[in-house]
Amino acid sequence: MGNSSAILEACLDGDRIGAAYAGPCWGEAQAVLDNGYDHLAKLILRNVRSLRGVGVELQHRGHSVGSGLVRATERTAVDAGSCLIIGVAHGAPPLEHFYTRLGYVLGEPAKPLVLRAGHESGVFPPERT
Repeated sequence: MGNSSAILEACLDGDRIGAAYAGPCWGEAQAVLDNGYDHLAKLILRNVRSLRGVGVELQHRGHSVGSGLVRATERTAVDAGSCLIIGVAHGAPPLEHFYTRLGYVLGEPAKPLVLRAGHESGVFPPERT
């Protein structure tokens, strides 16, 4: 993934039945930069990717296509030396359930980012003591 975006597709018999898009964390980096952490903003842009969306054709939902796309996006990020972050709005129970079932942690607004790479997760930036 590097500094670029990635689009992954799920196909069945030559038909696209799902896709996922991950790209740079511009908004997250800007928020960190606005708080005076220039070096952290640069680290975010180099090392963190945001899963911006996963879509699966209605008739193929419930057959692990979406979770397969998320796992493939995780592997792509890890292979590129990046972490992956997913933003899910509270109040969207089906999405919350989908991502928590995959091991993601629901965060609160204005809290540190919870990053996940493969099966490991951490908080970025680290809390100051």
